Amino acid sequence: MALQWLYSGSTINKRRYELHGQIEKRRTKDEQKTNKRRTKDEQKTNKRRTKDEQKTNKRRTKDEQKTNKRRTKDEQKTNKRRTKDEQKTNKRRTINKQKTNKRRTMNEGKVKVS
Repeated sequence: MALQWLYSGSTINKRRYELHGQIEKRRTKDEQKTNKRRTKDEQKTNKRRTKDEQKTNKRRTKDEQKTNKRRTKDEQKTNKRRTKDEQKTNKRRTINKQKTNKRRTMNEGKVKVS
């Protein structure tokens, strides 16, 4: 391990001092240990990321399922409403047809009498 002078980043060309007035020294680590630690950290990070991605995907699928369920319910309601409206319209049409037919027959009867 080697000692390395540590300069403060905020003030250029000025050394950072400790409480006792000594210049702070930082030990540089072996590359092997650093690389091992880095790979372990990367593995941990990747593991965490995959877990987070899995959680996100699970949440997304749940949300999609909820949305689809809500959509189907809404579609069912809409279809129900549509059929009711169609039934009402058809009923109204038949009543109107009956009324017009009745009027026609009455008018035809009046024409024949006169």
